[in-house]
Amino acid sequence: EQFLTMVYGESLEEMEKPLQVLLEDMRLARSGHLNIAGALLFAKGSSLRLSRYSIRAVTYPGDAIDEASSLDRRDISGRLTEMLEQAITYILIHVQHDQDINPTCEPTIPRVVLEEIVGNALIHRDYFIPDPITIFVFRNRVEIRSPGHLPNTLTVENIKAGNVSKRNPILASFVSKLLPDRGYGSGIMRAHRAYPNIEFTDDKDGNKFVATIWRK
Repeated sequence: EQFLTMVYGESLEEMEKPLQVLLEDMRLARSGHLNIAGALLFAKGSSLRLSRYSIRAVTYPGDAIDEASSLDRRDISGRLTEMLEQAITYILIHVQHDQDINPTCEPTIPRVVLEEIVGNALIHRDYFIPDPITIFVFRNRVEIRSPGHLPNTLTVENIKAGNVSKRNPILASFVSKLLPDRGYGSGIMRAHRAYPNIEFTDDKDGNKFVATIWRK
C-alpha cells in the first residue's frame, strides 16, 4: 500500500485490481505465491523462508579470521531494505571505535560508501547460490563478500567505470524506487570517490565478489 501510493500515487483500491493480480503483473508473484524478489521486497516474516539469503556479520579484534576470539556476530535477515539498514548500522557501530579513541579524526568509513557497497551486494548477488552475504569487520579493513562472481563479461575495471549488468533486473528495478535514487550504475564510482581506499576482487574460483574497505 505504501509503495503504490509513493511510486504511483494510487492506493490499492484505486488500482482496481486484486492484490494477487497486481503482484503477478509486477512480476513479483506467480501462481499465488511471491517469488524471491517479491518476498525480499514486501513479505512479512521473509526470514522464515529466505534465511539462506541473509547477511552474516562478524567482528574480529585482529586482521584475520579467528573464530575463537570474535568480538561480535550477528545474523541479519528480513526485507531487503531492513537488511541494508541493519548491516550499515552494524558496521558503523564497530568502526566507530576509531573515532571514540581520537574524536578529532574523520569517520573511518562514510555512510554513503556502506550504502552503495552493501546495497550492491544485496541487489546484485547470485540468488541461485543459497549462501548468505558475509561481512567481516577486521582491525584494518571491512570485507563484504557477496555470493557469485561478476556476471557475463564484466570486470572490476568495468564496474569502476560505471558499467553494469543486471543479474536480478526485477529486484533492481523495484529497489531503485524504494531507496534514494543516486543514478543508475554510478554506485561503485560514487563510493570510490567518497573513499578511495576500496579494493574489489572478482573471485571466479570461489564464485564470490569481495569489496575490501581499508580502514584509516
